[in-house]
Amino acid sequence: MSKVINAIVNFVRDEEGTELVEWGLIAGLVIVIAAGLFALMGQDLNTIYTALQGKTSAGAAAAAAAP
Repeated sequence: MSKVINAIVNFVRDEEGTELVEWGLIAGLVIVIAAGLFALMGQDLNTIYTALQGKTSAGAAAAAAAP
């Protein structure tokens, strides 16, 4: 019976895998934050490029109409 208790105590005190788990959690958090930022930036970039396309088209039309 003492072997089982010693095995359980050793298992609880063992910290070899905790650092790997911590780094995995940090990496997961970074991925979630990056995905959120890309989603937000994507909408803003779409707005900027749409406005730029409109100005470019208007400038090209004005240049074509000029003598």
